[in-house]
Amino acid sequence: MWKSIVEWFVKMAWPQIQKLLLKALNEVLEWLYDELAKWLKKGGEEQANKFDAKAKEAEKKATQTDDEAEANKYRTEARIWREALYMYIHEYEKLASEMGKIMSDGASKMFETADSLNVDDVFDKSTDRMSLKTGLVIFPSLLPSEEKEKTSQGPETTE
Repeated sequence: MWKSIVEWFVKMAWPQIQKLLLKALNEVLEWLYDELAKWLKKGGEEQANKFDAKAKEAEKKATQTDDEAEANKYRTEARIWREALYMYIHEYEKLASEMGKIMSDGASKMFETADSLNVDDVFDKSTDRMSLKTGLVIFPSLLPSEEKEKTSQGPETTE
């Protein structure tokens, strides 16, 4: 009887569990990406606004002075703030692009791992009771190297 339950689980339930796992993983990754993008955008906009405000302040000071040397100093300061702003925007765009690539690569690795996850990777079916393996690491490629070494020895089992 137990053998037929395990066979049913492997053939019928496990593929559905895998689909649910992939769906949940996708939702978490989309949420994570959205939150990181919002955080990055907010921080980027705040910094860009500071640079812009500094440039405007220097431009205003340049128009308010009658001393041409001082006005030139403020115009130079404004130009420097504008250059800093444009450099910041360029670096921000590079960072956002790189973040998108990292998220995409990470998602691909996790989906490949989750999709290839076998029931034997999660459950120990060798006993008369199917038990969940403890110490299970589904995504070892995302761990620091010293943690990978620990997981290469295989998980323990528990009932």
